[in-house]
Amino acid sequence: MEHPSIDPPVQLEPFVSADEAARFVSVTRRELLAMARRGVRGAYPLDPTRKRKTWVFLLSELAAAIKSGIKIA
Repeated sequence: MEHPSIDPPVQLEPFVSADEAARFVSVTRRELLAMARRGVRGAYPLDPTRKRKTWVFLLSELAAAIKSGIKIA
């Protein structure tokens, strides 16, 4: 009897704080949050309906955005 193949679990990338993401791309937290408000890829608001947003970041997407030539500050 053949066993169905079982795919290994997908490893999800964790979201990181603005402080950690800013260190990763070597900018200040303030500069990174300005980039997030301008729509940089990799930045996600926890509650998009709130006026004051708390942002989280995916480092792989942030790095890809920088590699593609976005302006850092």
